[in-house]
Amino acid sequence: MDSIIENMYRKRFGISKEGDIKSTKPSCCHCGTQFYHMACCIKGNVSSGKINILSFGENKYSPSTNLESVRSSIHAEQNAINKLPYTKNPIKINMVVLRFTKKYTLSMSKPCSKCLHHMTNFSPKKGYIIKNVYYSTGDNKIIKTNLNSLCSKNME
Repeated sequence: MDSIIENMYRKRFGISKEGDIKSTKPSCCHCGTQFYHMACCIKGNVSSGKINILSFGENKYSPSTNLESVRSSIHAEQNAINKLPYTKNPIKINMVVLRFTKKYTLSMSKPCSKCLHHMTNFSPKKGYIIKNVYYSTGDNKIIKTNLNSLCSKNME
């Protein structure tokens, strides 16, 4: 899991494989907070480290669409799903959702109900079935759960 975390952090901040993560100062987050939220859809065995990152997403704002200049946000999970290419044969994948502080520590990134809906309803339309979801917690840990269980707990 450490290699996935490192790869996601490097991709998000454009740090080369040779660059030192700890000494790199991240640019300002798109959401204007102290956090950097990102997600990726992966295929393969996480515990063995043999994975393939299929898509990568981060939180971003869409352009204002009304007179009051209210911007809507696209969450990292939605962004990652939207970037998946369409496939005819269903593919089982996992999603990793991470949120970093400016000091490279993990923070809570449990998917919200809007993202769970997107994972459940839109990924199958593109030909993907999200099996497990890995998300970071406020105590610098990563939780693994399956999507169905996460959705059930969200309904309670």
